[in-house]
Amino acid sequence: MPLQWSSDLEVGIFELDAQQKELFSRFEAFSDDIEKEHGHNGVADFIGFLDRYAHEHLKYEEHLQDKTGFPGRDEHRTAHRHFMDELESIKARMNSGGDTKELAFLIKGMLIRWIITHSKHLDKEFSDFLLAASEKAEQEFVKKRLGEILVASDLVSRATLERALERQKETGKRLGIILLEMGVAGKEDISSALMVQEGKSRFTKKLGNILVESGLITYATLEHALENQKCCGKLLGTVMIDMGVLKIEEVIDAQAIQKGMLKMDSPALHGGTE
Repeated sequence: MPLQWSSDLEVGIFELDAQQKELFSRFEAFSDDIEKEHGHNGVADFIGFLDRYAHEHLKYEEHLQDKTGFPGRDEHRTAHRHFMDELESIKARMNSGGDTKELAFLIKGMLIRWIITHSKHLDKEFSDFLLAASEKAEQEFVKKRLGEILVASDLVSRATLERALERQKETGKRLGIILLEMGVAGKEDISSALMVQEGKSRFTKKLGNILVESGLITYATLEHALENQKCCGKLLGTVMIDMGVLKIEEVIDAQAIQKGMLKMDSPALHGGTE
């Protein structure tokens, strides 16, 4: 079975996918070094990376599994604990015997088993579960009326929509025309919303608006983060993590909401579990 990263393993959450891609990339480089017979010199650094992976990626993965109610989370947790136990054993062996070639091959074997049994199997099940939830949310979204799509996509406010609907009752005109006449939506906005309604396109709610609506940040913080984003070119969630205003778990939750994997009215951003 190929041990390279493939797009079908993506869960659609940037932080989780990036960490998993790094595991595959670092493993490939480590394996190449071993074959060239100098990989054992980098054992300590690679173990340090695996330690971060175990305490960050696996933690965040379990966090999202709890939030989404993933039915396979217990099996995942068992596998995670086994991986961490193996890693602790390897760390103890390194501390007592140093960076040896034998230890390098032991690590390689552990990672091969992990990638084949977990990343390529269990993680694929989790990915399929999340993508199915996202697809279901998308199907429900396209059934909405034009005005609801515009509101959900942050193109018009709820108050604006209500005013437009009142005017529609008075004039009998189509909602899109009324919104254009009111100057609150452009032709491209209306056209895009109609394409969503017809299932030909998709609107994604902006991450910043989700975070503001959840009460995690203020509009002022969002504007500050957007200014910082212009300078550094990083993703908005990463910028706010770097700013210290959000935890990575909160960004992961917001991204899951953005993709329809979690609902906005769930306790996802307030510390609860499903």
